[in-house]
Amino acid sequence: MKVKGIAYDIPIIGYRVPNGVLLRLWQAEATEGFDFQDFNRGDFYGAVEQKVEAENITKVLYPNDNTMAGKRLRLQQQYFMVSCSIQDLVYNQ
Repeated sequence: MKVKGIAYDIPIIGYRVPNGVLLRLWQAEATEGFDFQDFNRGDFYGAVEQKVEAENITKVLYPNDNTMAGKRLRLQQQYFMVSCSIQDLVYNQ
């Protein structure tokens, strides 16, 4: 699955200090949001399946990992966040 990471910077201002820092958050988006071929075949859910799966990565953090689906989602989240952050570090060096 190909996923695109969108960065959002949130300013964090300290208490009684003259400076602040930026907190970089990531949102997952699908590289292709809609599959017209699936839609034309009548598979309406399949047409947006990739978009929904990609957005689920960052929709809810720290899912319950008592099930295999929860463990898989948590691993996807960890991989996604680390990958986006490392790519951002390398790109901005």
